[in-house]
Amino acid sequence: MSSNIGGIENYIMSIFRNIDKELYEFSFLTYGVEKLAYEDEILALGGTIYRLNNPRKRLFNKKHHNELKKFYNKHHFDVVEKHIVDLYDIESIKMAKRCNIQKRIIHSHAAGYYGKPTLFVKTCILINKLSYKKYVTDVVGCSKESLLFTFGNDNGIVVNNGVDQTRFFYNEDDRNNFRKKYLIKENVTVLLNVGRLHKTKNQIFLLDVFASYQQLDKNALLVIAGDGPELDNLKLYCKAKEIADRVIFLGNVESLNEVYCGSDLFVFPSKTEGYGITIIEAMFTGLKCFCSDIISDEIADDLVYKISLDNSSKKWANYIYAEGTRENVRVTTHPSRYTLNYTMQKIYDLYKIS
Repeated sequence: MSSNIGGIENYIMSIFRNIDKELYEFSFLTYGVEKLAYEDEILALGGTIYRLNNPRKRLFNKKHHNELKKFYNKHHFDVVEKHIVDLYDIESIKMAKRCNIQKRIIHSHAAGYYGKPTLFVKTCILINKLSYKKYVTDVVGCSKESLLFTFGNDNGIVVNNGVDQTRFFYNEDDRNNFRKKYLIKENVTVLLNVGRLHKTKNQIFLLDVFASYQQLDKNALLVIAGDGPELDNLKLYCKAKEIADRVIFLGNVESLNEVYCGSDLFVFPSKTEGYGITIIEAMFTGLKCFCSDIISDEIADDLVYKISLDNSSKKWANYIYAEGTRENVRVTTHPSRYTLNYTMQKIYDLYKIS
């Protein structure tokens, strides 16, 4: 868990909210003093948060290893699960093995690098890719693509990030509330993007797409929900493209259903994605989703349109405009594999102690 509300944080919280707390106690380990995403909710639901010192480098750090060892030996966990985007740092799993913790899980949420890794990072990843099997009992990926990228094979457990149907569904009141809050008239088409503001999410290209879309629909709005290091650059780019008055940056939003319901189209031109949970959330609220074709093959639905990033922003805009909005898409059904109930069945099997 980190302080940022992102895909990993949302996944962990969906599991924590719904798991049988008579059977499982959840503890969250983080580094440093920064407040976690959903920290208040974690504590309210009976979770425990532990904080260790945050050394500049955790790898090859004897003091950090000793701190981890002391922590594990004090609390006697049955299961340790490490959520990752790459194999750079799995020190907590290695120490869990040394401390004889019975179930040790590495859970990958990425199918590509988030930025360009340094030579040192690449070397650490390679070493861990060759040795991780010595330390884990289970490897998990949010998709087959995630397993292949992280571990070099797909011989692990795929646990798709299922959506809680009680939290994500089309609701007319939610739509009206969102539009009223942001003074958006019903005849205005709202394009939506949800995700961390990061170069891998390709929001600069998204703005290009929207600028082209505006040539077809002058009244359209773009709403971006999320936060991250690219925020200032994106705002400057909006000004350069002369679309700043038609783009709304919401920041982090804990309750997204209103945002989905208040929008008309979901646009997601990500460069790399482990699975794409926000696409599933958008689908469940009836949004047509226009995504880059790097999205996992496990996401396939009548509402999902995959477009190559080799196409120009103008071609993206023309395609999106031609397909129309959610006007005639209100109530939809989707395969059970997209649901949180399906995910929870896999999680209960994963957490079983022999």
